Amino acid sequence: SLTLRYDDVISDSNRYLAIEFSFNSVWQTKTKVAVFKKGETEFQVVFSDGNSMYLGNNKCYVPSEVIKSPGFSVSIYGVESNVVITSNEVDVPVEESGTTNLEPAEPTPSLWNQLLVSIDPLSRCPAGGTTGQVLQKNSGDDYDMSWVSVGDGIISEASTYFVPKTLKINGKTLTEDISLDSEDVGAYTMPVTGIPKNDLDASVKLSLSKADSALQEHQSLSGKQDLLQSGVNIKTLNNESLLGSGNVDLPATFSPIDEVIWRQPKNFGKKVNGVVGDNIKVYRDITDSTIVFLGSGMLYGSNSYNDPYIAECICGSFNTTVRKIYFQNGITGIGSNLFNRFYAGDYDPRRSKFWDVKNPSNNWAPTGVTVRNIILPPSINLIEKRAFQYCLISDAIVIECSGHLTLGDEVFQGSGFETISIPNATSMSGYNKYVFSSGNLKNFSLNCDITDELSFASSERLTDESIINIANHLVTVGSGDPSKTLTLHPTTKTLCNNTLGVVNDGVFTKDTSGTVTLTDFITNTKGWTIA
Repeated sequence: SLTLRYDDVISDSNRYLAIEFSFNSVWQTKTKVAVFKKGETEFQVVFSDGNSMYLGNNKCYVPSEVIKSPGFSVSIYGVESNVVITSNEVDVPVEESGTTNLEPAEPTPSLWNQLLVSIDPLSRCPAGGTTGQVLQKNSGDDYDMSWVSVGDGIISEASTYFVPKTLKINGKTLTEDISLDSEDVGAYTMPVTGIPKNDLDASVKLSLSKADSALQEHQSLSGKQDLLQSGVNIKTLNNESLLGSGNVDLPATFSPIDEVIWRQPKNFGKKVNGVVGDNIKVYRDITDSTIVFLGSGMLYGSNSYNDPYIAECICGSFNTTVRKIYFQNGITGIGSNLFNRFYAGDYDPRRSKFWDVKNPSNNWAPTGVTVRNIILPPSINLIEKRAFQYCLISDAIVIECSGHLTLGDEVFQGSGFETISIPNATSMSGYNKYVFSSGNLKNFSLNCDITDELSFASSERLTDESIINIANHLVTVGSGDPSKTLTLHPTTKTLCNNTLGVVNDGVFTKDTSGTVTLTDFITNTKGWTIA
């Protein structure tokens, strides 16, 4: 249970008000994310070194956007693999400040940007430094480094390992490249006819005698291996020769700035004249269970939900477990049917998994895509038809488009997302009414007007907060305007009839002492028909 102790909280502070958490042993290995809410607005702060909002030792800043009167709420959850721990939500009252006309505070980074900064190794380098300086470790602690000039003890310390220019070899100075002949090193001069046997050392003579005897016994070489030649009679691994000693390392982690570790990426841009575009690459890290889409422009799309090229690029030739999916900010759209009918064993182990396309009869229930949260970056403003239809790979999807969002028909129809959030889009169009229709949908939120008819006929789990959000964003239908219909599940209709509230400036607010039902607000105030 989450409890808080705090002094008076005054509004309008920025990067000042912090909150510190104490956890029992169950939380210690979990990745923790604090959640701050004010009304419908929510901000999350991930507890990760490198994140500017995280102060270390389970302490973080409170986002300035929520420090407004009359108050905000806070909760926290922790994630480790498939284990999720949540807390209750606690309200924090906020008093008005006596200060006005402040410069706008720097916006709190999105969860996507916090995660990218946390996994970017260059973000751990100290700021500053000038030409010629190098990084030096100050202690054994991770990332404890500073910029130093080459003359600050580095050369003098390394000079122990240098060869002074005054040294000579056989009278030849080391100020430049030198050439040594056989006389300089006392080398043996071999006669043109070969080395006489009598010139050999006694131990060499004995070894040669044994070798000659062995050769006589095994003279026949039939059936023996030919000389190995890389790429000729022995295969390469990711274009790297297998000849020689040592180990060939396979990639183990995702680093968005180090593409070298990703072996043989596949082109995954939108097809042009039948050719897959190379503007986007898809990388698969089988060790870290990660798929990454890097590049810019439109992602690959298909007219079929079982496109073999999608299988080749994402699924591979064996059972694939995927736990992380990343989209680079710069990708502008997701193609048709890209994740259509991607299933995870956690949802329904009785079904054949499309993710295992090379062996669809294999019921590999423990594997599949079990991503906790899919975040589409702000650059993605187009999701083509059926891109996530019947897709059961994640609990939630957040679409961070910050402008106009275009959705194709039936994009999320029948999907497994319990939460669909569109927090920043300014407008939305292109879809048919079944775009969000799913029996799994529970939490739905957006911040732009709904101008076209929608159907939530199969969404019996929708919360009252979700329906209120939908109702408040319906455009008002005036007299003479074409009629518009909002289709709801019978359970949801009953919830609308039983939800009371008040209406101010055309906005419905839940209030148990109110006199307006949510049904009245939708039909009378907004002018929509409920079916």
